[in-house]
Amino acid sequence: MLNLFGANFCNAFGRAFDDIARELVGVVGDNQMPEIDTAAVAPVRYLFSDKEGDKVVIELPGCKKEDLDVKVVGKYVKVEGKRTLDGQEYKYSTVFMSKNDLEHAKVSYADGVLTVTVPAFKNPEPEVKKLVVE
Repeated sequence: MLNLFGANFCNAFGRAFDDIARELVGVVGDNQMPEIDTAAVAPVRYLFSDKEGDKVVIELPGCKKEDLDVKVVGKYVKVEGKRTLDGQEYKYSTVFMSKNDLEHAKVSYADGVLTVTVPAFKNPEPEVKKLVVE
């Protein structure tokens, strides 16, 4: 298997990418960041978070929809993909954390670009209850 991104990306700081990410993110409650294949980290092209939620766009050129695997692991989203080119298998892997509503996350894939949209938690309107003055 070929190393798609190699040491230039994964060891830019002299250490594996997932080691750096673990130091920065740490542990959130009992949810530890899932393992990823650091030799095949997928490039995140766009990461945006605001009051509406999170949007993450990941380039996965050459992957077929059926070769993508997107999972929610605790407070993390793990994305894995693979493709075969000239008899060589290439793998992609990345993980990101969201403090938003992962239960209602949506994923779309078109033209080699995966988009994960995680909506913010909805704050329900407070219940209005009339109190009787005694």
